[in-house]
Amino acid sequence: MTPIELVRLAGLAAIVGLTFLQVGCGGGDEPGNANAAPGASTTGVPDSARHLPIAYGLPRVVSLNAYMSRAMVVQAVYGATQMSGSAAFGQITNTGTLAQTPAGWQYAPTPADKLVVQLGGQTHEFVIRQAQGNMQSPTPEGWLMSPHVLSYRHTVPGVAEADINAQFDGQRFDVTVVGWSTVQGQRYDVNLRAVGATVGQYDASGQETRTEYAVTGKVTGNGMDVDVNEQHVSTMAAASSTRLLPSQRGFASRFHGTINSILHAGGDTYVFQNVTVTTDQSAKGGNGNAGVVEAGGQITHNGQPFGACVLQGGQVFLQTTAGAMPLDVVPSGQ
Repeated sequence: MTPIELVRLAGLAAIVGLTFLQVGCGGGDEPGNANAAPGASTTGVPDSARHLPIAYGLPRVVSLNAYMSRAMVVQAVYGATQMSGSAAFGQITNTGTLAQTPAGWQYAPTPADKLVVQLGGQTHEFVIRQAQGNMQSPTPEGWLMSPHVLSYRHTVPGVAEADINAQFDGQRFDVTVVGWSTVQGQRYDVNLRAVGATVGQYDASGQETRTEYAVTGKVTGNGMDVDVNEQHVSTMAAASSTRLLPSQRGFASRFHGTINSILHAGGDTYVFQNVTVTTDQSAKGGNGNAGVVEAGGQITHNGQPFGACVLQGGQVFLQTTAGAMPLDVVPSGQ
């Protein structure tokens, strides 16, 4: 991997603003409720409703960040292999430290038991257990687009950790994510599986893809559990050729999710009925933006209508008879 390709990794992570498995918060806890979920208002609604933002947002954030994690670890291995000199001997480097500094990317051979990426003030640690794929690919993008098996642990110290196992046959994929994440200091355990397919094309100038998959599994913690049932569709086009000026490189993507999950909390049951969310992201020349553009669907409480999901001012709310409560776990634009 060339230094230019490493800069692409840094730019993508910084633009999208994703911290692996970490969830931002769209508001503080309710006064007097130390365990309130981010942004949830408990005024006039059952106390158990404070868990709705987690059920609404955490599975989606985990699945999207796991996708980013897979790209990051492969890019990091390519970078370490190139900068350590291993490539000249036909060897692969998957340990050591890659650090983004004012002088550019630097590589150090320690630690010897994991690959550490220091990026944008965050530290990501990767322990790679298995990586089988197109080892002749000159680029990480080519490796990711080819059939592969990838198994590793990704840790953001004190924030999140997950074991990720991915199988990809060139079109269909099966990915599991088992670990934990923190939201405002509260730990949530995640056990999710994504099964689907991606189609597209990749060449030296960039790539264009469409991916559809189902996300199922469990999220538990803080006195609640979620039976996750989501359908995701994402499209992406990127221009990444090194022949382009940095100001000309960029990407645009759209994500559409449909949620039919079930939340159990405090003896209550909430059912998401075709709750939808659509987000757009784009970046060019080091500048980017992201946000929610569409939302809809209903949520029931113990079998009775409870609220409708609406988009107001770029943020998703659940409109109930007692008023509107924000559902966004990650603020718009992050």
